[in-house]
Amino acid sequence: MTLPSNVPKSAIDKYVPIKLISESPNGLIIAVIPNNLVKPTPSSLLALRIPRSREEREALLRQIESLLNIKTRRVTRVIDYDPRGNWYVTSFCHGRDLQHLKENFFQDGFPPFLICKIFDEVMAAQGTELGPKGICHTDLEGSNIILTPTEKEEFPIVRIVHLNGIVIWDEQAVVKQMIRLLRYLTNSASRIPEKYRMNKKGDKLEYVIKDEDTNSLRIGDDFYSFIANYDLEGNTSWEDLKSRWMNEATALMKELYDSERLLDVMEIIIEPKFTDDEFREAVEDGGMDIIDDRDL
Repeated sequence: MTLPSNVPKSAIDKYVPIKLISESPNGLIIAVIPNNLVKPTPSSLLALRIPRSREEREALLRQIESLLNIKTRRVTRVIDYDPRGNWYVTSFCHGRDLQHLKENFFQDGFPPFLICKIFDEVMAAQGTELGPKGICHTDLEGSNIILTPTEKEEFPIVRIVHLNGIVIWDEQAVVKQMIRLLRYLTNSASRIPEKYRMNKKGDKLEYVIKDEDTNSLRIGDDFYSFIANYDLEGNTSWEDLKSRWMNEATALMKELYDSERLLDVMEIIIEPKFTDDEFREAVEDGGMDIIDDRDL
């Protein structure tokens, strides 16, 4: 599309315009992608708006700059849309959130290998990406975690979104949120469900280990039992949770792997998260069009 003549060159260098989202007497809103994501095909779409008040604008740009410093694929850089305000910056990723997947495809609980993958990545995000900065995410609902497809890796990428859930590090809040998320994924089952003790065809799981000391299904049952029976009023430390289960989950992710069920998941999440119509509904008229990178 052709950009208006008043768009700063620095913005044109930084962003590639995709389409006009809305137009009003107050200005335009244009969907763009960052220029450095053109190749390969980008996985996010940004809609950008800035308030007209200089004071508000400066405060919001400082907030944006702060969040942009969290550079990790495990944490999607998102500032929520505020319907009471006149601005937003948000990202629309390819993929599906866990709530959508559970309500439509996994009402009886997610496959164990995928639960272990999600546990592994969310623990890493909290402990490696956020914890060292003295912050954590305390709103790990199904709608706040997205699975994103990738061609380079076997498993989908797990991303935490909605950074308004980020607060000062609170160890017990992090542990309890993790347990609640796992109960959501497992339906609070106390052992691996029968249908997941074999592959989708009904045969033995290809990589499951059955040695007496390292039986994959038994260890998986122990993990499920721990989740179901955990006392949310207890005081298990973050380090205890990590040392007890993180290595186990990493191993179970591979040992309980089912290629056909993973393919099912990939086919679901490969589609864009938002349709054009849904994207339009998320945008109000007015505001400015593109953030000038000199402001950031």
